[in-house]
Amino acid sequence: MRKTLSITAAAIAAFTLAACTQAEQEEAEANLDNAAAEASEAASDAADAAQEAASDAAAMAEDAAQEAGEAMENAGEEMSEAADNAAN
Repeated sequence: MRKTLSITAAAIAAFTLAACTQAEQEEAEANLDNAAAEASEAASDAADAAQEAASDAAAMAEDAAQEAGEAMENAGEEMSEAADNAAN
């Protein structure tokens, strides 16, 4: 009888340990899935931010190039005007 009780107690302990281990494993897997989803969302947000920054930089470069072109054109006009004045 005592041996049967010991075997039964050991079986209950093993079953309880297995159930806890299974629950812990499922929780760990759920945590891993959540972490992966959060990492994916963060990567998507970073990609969106990088794309927006690249677009902003391209627009700024285009504006700067246009301003530089206008400045060069104005400088050319001023040089021509100065040359005309010097010739007269």
